[in-house]
Amino acid sequence: MSKGKKPLTANDVRALAETFDGMRDVDAYLVLDPSSKTGLGIVQQPPGSPAPPNYVLMCHTPNANPKRMHPSAVTITIPQKGTQEVSRPHQKSPAFDSLFWSESSWEKFLRPYYVRFQDQPQFDKMWHDINREMVVALAHDAKSEYTMLTAGKAPTPAILYRDLTGELQVAADYGEFSDYLTTLAKSQIGGPAQ
Repeated sequence: MSKGKKPLTANDVRALAETFDGMRDVDAYLVLDPSSKTGLGIVQQPPGSPAPPNYVLMCHTPNANPKRMHPSAVTITIPQKGTQEVSRPHQKSPAFDSLFWSESSWEKFLRPYYVRFQDQPQFDKMWHDINREMVVALAHDAKSEYTMLTAGKAPTPAILYRDLTGELQVAADYGEFSDYLTTLAKSQIGGPAQ
């Protein structure tokens, strides 16, 4: 080790890996950056751009569905005392405690959580179906484990998606979304649901 250089900690390496994981469909470079605490930095560039001269390694992680539209803005309205209650986008939607907008967050947080409740073929089918262009975000119900204990049903995330008219819909769970996909496939002539 060079004199005066502090070694990286596991937390430093984890932070770098998490940062890389959040950068999808771009070329991300680990670069030497003497001004940073670790002596390293991350630079992202469009695919095919020249690499920075001081790069150590390059990472490229594609989205599972690059056609998926990402929200450009999210508006959250919090009701204040004495004002009307804000209605949810769908009456059957549970009380969510978190929304996950990117594939990176789905993989990091939702996949490890939900895979424990299903057998592998069930989970693989659900994961394939939520990686569709129409899916905008996934939502987690804070009571998911309690639901499994009381209803005997494996919890799944709620799925926010755009229907054929472009309207935002909320499927309270994967079963409801799967039913929608089945109905959609039957109604379309000559092709599967997107």
